[in-house]
Amino acid sequence: MPRLKPTTPLLGSGQAARYLGLHRSTLTLWRRQGHLIPTAIEEGPRGRRFLFSIEDLDAFREKIDYAC
Repeated sequence: MPRLKPTTPLLGSGQAARYLGLHRSTLTLWRRQGHLIPTAIEEGPRGRRFLFSIEDLDAFREKIDYAC
């Protein structure tokens, strides 16, 4: 996976779901099924945090718009 520039904004799962117009549980389900791959994963005291770039979300949006 290519390294991201530090200025690339990354969105958490909740923000990414809102950006795509989905419920957070739908985004989590698709991530667990392998349909959506996070750009980065951060380990924290409360567990993993999955982060998504806007470019990846836009590319995924095209796939889900095509499927509907």
